[in-house]
Amino acid sequence: MNEQKTRSNDLLWHYTSPKGLTGIIESSSLWATDVFYLNDSAEFMYGINIAREIIKQKISSLGGDEKKRLESFDTHLSFIGPDYKRPVYVCSLSKAENELSQWKAYCREGGFSIGFPRKGLVEAIQNQHFELKECVYNSTEQQNIINVLIDSRVIPYIENPEQFSQIPCTPDMISAIVSGGVNEFLWELSSTCSILKHPSFEREEEWRLIFDHRYAYEKDESGKNKIEPQFRTKTGLIIPYIRIKLPENEDFWRQVSIIIGPTKYEKELKGSLYTLYGKYHTTAISITQSKIPFREL
Repeated sequence: MNEQKTRSNDLLWHYTSPKGLTGIIESSSLWATDVFYLNDSAEFMYGINIAREIIKQKISSLGGDEKKRLESFDTHLSFIGPDYKRPVYVCSLSKAENELSQWKAYCREGGFSIGFPRKGLVEAIQNQHFELKECVYNSTEQQNIINVLIDSRVIPYIENPEQFSQIPCTPDMISAIVSGGVNEFLWELSSTCSILKHPSFEREEEWRLIFDHRYAYEKDESGKNKIEPQFRTKTGLIIPYIRIKLPENEDFWRQVSIIIGPTKYEKELKGSLYTLYGKYHTTAISITQSKIPFREL
């Protein structure tokens, strides 16, 4: 078996630091981070740029009001960035449990991959407004996905916005209808771009837990947001995130596994991990060591 990369079909793996793993076990939760504060936040803009290129191509073939309406969609896309008011929260997982590029990206000072049963994750997120999606690396498939989204969510507003109104439309009403179409499109595009990754990262075999950000400002009975972001600091940044609660039942945690990344502290880490895990769970856990030789990652 290739020691640089192994697989378990029923587990998805989350690469994390010693502090991150401790927090996951102690709180029975994962963190979904605002995509613009991830190590690979540029990947989100990769999908946005695909959409903008496709829209620009379509703009060049239009004229009159249709061209102006489609240009308004492109203008809104140009505003997307870290101060974007529609937060996109994601948590990264992988089918590959022992991938060198992942150790380098997330565990330079030592780390772990913790594997969760896919079925258990899906059940856990059902009432938390998250979806579990596999990332797409093939450029042709990415183009097709974005094209379908634009054709179904944008073009109807460009060609015939009046169809979305039950009464005759004034120019101001048409403008409002198009603005509504822009908002609907941006919601779906943001979710879609969260799983489009550059082909060069295909070895990572990434999956993502993606928050449906239409619920970001959902209110409770008192008028407060039901989902309130929390914040952590790292290298001068203040990073927004929200928690994903994992099941507390032992049937779920019985299926969890941990791999210790390349390190010179294998025995010490195994000892402390068994103790940490045993403090919060009654089931046994599989803890193994990556066979990738330790060196400075």
